[in-house]
Amino acid sequence: MTKQYRIKVYGKRGCNKCAILKSRLAKLLENEKWQDFEMMNYDILTEDGLVSFVKEEVLNPQRIPSFLIQKRNENGEFENMINPEWKTNKKEAEPFKFIGIETDYSSKGNGVITPKQIDTVLECAIC
Repeated sequence: MTKQYRIKVYGKRGCNKCAILKSRLAKLLENEKWQDFEMMNYDILTEDGLVSFVKEEVLNPQRIPSFLIQKRNENGEFENMINPEWKTNKKEAEPFKFIGIETDYSSKGNGVITPKQIDTVLECAIC
């Protein structure tokens, strides 16, 4: 089956938080609700991963792991999905032009992307 959504996960080898995020995403994608999503992993320590990461122009390398959601367009190509909040209030939504999430390493975020946060981002993509 051709998937309509792609989750581009950016991490790096040897990163425990990256492995946790990929594991949590894989577990969520087992759910029937998310069967229209596929996951692509990019290691920013490789040339291909770094090039892909840099081309996004919106991700902070100090907030790895992170991911963006893409949707297949009418030509069958994947495009980053625009954050609905960015469409209506660019100033407040910056720098989150696209639907996705970066790791929050502040004391509030504790450097962990929770399953609930992942689910919320995926919900944003399908609503």
